[in-house]
Amino acid sequence: MESLSEEVWDVVIAGTSLPQSLLALALSRSGKKVLHVDQNGYYGGEDTGFSLQAAEQWTTTVNAGGSTVFSDAAITALNSTTSPVSVLKSSRAYTLCLNPQIVYAQSQFLPTLVSSQIHSQLEFQAVGWWWIYRNGSLQKIPGTREDVFNDDSLSVRDKRILMKFLRYVLQEDDAQNDASAEALPPILLADALETRFRVPAALQGPIVALALSPQLAATTDLNYATARIRRHMRSAGYFGPGLGAVLAKYGGNAEISQVACRAQAVGGGVYLLGTGLKAIHAPSTIPQASVESSSLTRVELSDGTEIKARWVVGGVDDLPTQADCPPQDQAAPTVTTYHTIDIVSNPLQHLFPPAAENGHVPVVAIVLVLEDTTVDSAPIYLQVHSEDTGECPSGQSVIYGSVQSNQPNAVERLKLAVSKLLHLEHDPASEKPQSIWNMSYTSHQPAMFHGSHLAAPNSPPSTIVSLQTRPHDLALQDETLDEIKSVWTAILRDEAESQPFLRFEQREQDAESEGIINHYNGDHLADIQVFMHNLQYQWHNDDANKDGATHFCKAFIELSSERPSADDIPTAIAASCCAQFIVTKTKLRVKPLSEYVRVRDWVLNAPLPDDISGLIMEYSWHMFFGQPDVHWPEAQSCYCNVFGLCDLDNCTDKACQAQYTLPRYSTKPKEWKPLAMSYNAGEKT
Repeated sequence: MESLSEEVWDVVIAGTSLPQSLLALALSRSGKKVLHVDQNGYYGGEDTGFSLQAAEQWTTTVNAGGSTVFSDAAITALNSTTSPVSVLKSSRAYTLCLNPQIVYAQSQFLPTLVSSQIHSQLEFQAVGWWWIYRNGSLQKIPGTREDVFNDDSLSVRDKRILMKFLRYVLQEDDAQNDASAEALPPILLADALETRFRVPAALQGPIVALALSPQLAATTDLNYATARIRRHMRSAGYFGPGLGAVLAKYGGNAEISQVACRAQAVGGGVYLLGTGLKAIHAPSTIPQASVESSSLTRVELSDGTEIKARWVVGGVDDLPTQADCPPQDQAAPTVTTYHTIDIVSNPLQHLFPPAAENGHVPVVAIVLVLEDTTVDSAPIYLQVHSEDTGECPSGQSVIYGSVQSNQPNAVERLKLAVSKLLHLEHDPASEKPQSIWNMSYTSHQPAMFHGSHLAAPNSPPSTIVSLQTRPHDLALQDETLDEIKSVWTAILRDEAESQPFLRFEQREQDAESEGIINHYNGDHLADIQVFMHNLQYQWHNDDANKDGATHFCKAFIELSSERPSADDIPTAIAASCCAQFIVTKTKLRVKPLSEYVRVRDWVLNAPLPDDISGLIMEYSWHMFFGQPDVHWPEAQSCYCNVFGLCDLDNCTDKACQAQYTLPRYSTKPKEWKPLAMSYNAGEKT
């Protein structure tokens, strides 16, 4: 790795957890030369998604003392042979989240994922209902005032009491509300519910669940709870009736981290998996040859390579123990959270009813389990993910359990809670649900956010930053973004005032050129390369009921198995829209790598709007590979041949209007630009 040693890196970032991945993206797009490393051979760090085999390897590493955040990991396989669905599938058929977190609509994360343009590589799915399990029964928790009003299980008196409390939570004048809260002495949620609002004890559990509080109402601060309940209620309905939070498909945070890493590579960053930091030598400990090098930190990688950097950033498990980080003034108290992951032999579809007729079918359900054993037992949360999350095969589901506790029987409590949930009534026609695989582990995290190990304003500057371990939470918190931005600002200094944080122009055509560049000389360049739009619901697709990627995969498999004769091979294969093409490895390598780099750089730096530079590339790929133009049939023929939509009216040679219809319950994302189309709910384009 001589080339790494020859460079002077602006920033070396260790670890690919969500904060490091977003920070690397922000810095690379701000013009900094970033080297991003991870001692693990996979992306995600504390947010990773595991295959079954990777989970076993992680368990061994943790139990050998390889982490200060996690401990006491164990795996139990309870495979059954009663039916095919009870059998564990291949290891890679699973993506099990180490840190499953939902994203609320009314948080800063969604706008940031959109402004950074990585949202286009993610598929967000709806989070559905909150449930409460107690006394052997499961009840849906009303999450809005409308839900309270329509809940027949509540008495008129209880509805009136809850409405009064929810009105208090949703006060519009938040500033005045916060000011009055500061003037009052701290009060616990249970005390406030009992004395101020007369909420009976039986209704306090659902209120705790809406706050996603790790403690019971008797030990939860009122201001903490109301702020989180307010976020929940203001998010409700943002994505349609009853829907206010989402999850990224294929692993949640793990998928976001990996997409951010790919995006920072497009911006010029370099990342290395399986390479960590062995030692860090601060500038004051290095004999300097010049004034220019006096501010550089010497970093030794795990393979022995020595590099020079102006800044080094990493998590507590990613930085060497001797790293010279500024001490915190006050360390936040650490709490212990116990976790379980269960693969279930049943899809548990009764937990995912649609929020409205013809509405989205959610893929996540959150269950608060209240035990009747001891009064002071912390609540147990079960986050249930359906088969549609892509985290498990069809016919199964995954349950993520967590409880904050200092009791040695916490794991057994979690397993018992899962067992109780699975023993509720189920469809008699389906197999009785059971856990066929279980992993348990413990995490040690601060009780609250307390900031990174940055130097205090009046102390000597430090260029080694230790990112704090995030508190355990079922929802992504804006404080994570605040920490990332504070480190980004410290590194950019005066430049930060003139640059937006994680806000970039969309460069749609990066995907093709960057994909070719990344794999041009590697062993993973397939014999046939297919570039196509990967999402079903997008304006490129003129029939939302047709998923082009799914149809193509099926057709490709059939074509590969049938081996058609030369007479059956069509003279041309065409797509209905926009920069979709197929090219063989041999044809691709006729052009030197430098040509693809030149194309990528032109797209990134062209003094044109993205829709224009992108359109040029969309219409140029066949010429780039030396192919002639192909007859473009009229739009009416395309709709009939591609989508099966024949005899359409209102067609011209180039388009058939009023084909793509948004359902009435959908809302137009604020970030969508109108261009030449209307995105208003219920309208046709």
